[in-house]
Amino acid sequence: MKTLSFLAGLLFSLMLSFTAFSQPTNSPATTPVGDSPRVLDSGILNVLTPEQRRSLAPIAREHNSRLSELQSKLRNAQTTLIDTALSTNSNENTVRQQAAAVAGLEAEISVLRLKILSQVKPPLSSDQIDKVKNAIHLGPSQPSRFPIPENRPGRQRILQN
Repeated sequence: MKTLSFLAGLLFSLMLSFTAFSQPTNSPATTPVGDSPRVLDSGILNVLTPEQRRSLAPIAREHNSRLSELQSKLRNAQTTLIDTALSTNSNENTVRQQAAAVAGLEAEISVLRLKILSQVKPPLSSDQIDKVKNAIHLGPSQPSRFPIPENRPGRQRILQN
């Protein structure tokens, strides 16, 4: 029963984290820079001045292929994790290994995005840095694609454990 609760919680958190970077919006702040994938979350892009956004375009293009590669690997790792967690003969250690692989790729993407942000010219002011920190702590600005309805019985079990 503990393993089932663990897997349900892991799956739920995975779905939430997966949506954080995968939902496009029509906001100008979240549209791709140049022909690159969405490099930074809209909460962070909204902090940048127009001059800083213009300087972001060539930097983003420079890292476009690496970011696309990491995002593709992340999607594949997340799919593998879900398949592993939901297979009939899965065990907790295997699921943990797959979750660690997902976490490693998420860390690589975060480091690359912060590297891109650190190269923006002119450099971010202390006020902008504080706003970026707040945007990161608040989490994704979009709602989840997989909301759990309030009246669903499983929601109560997940929230209680």
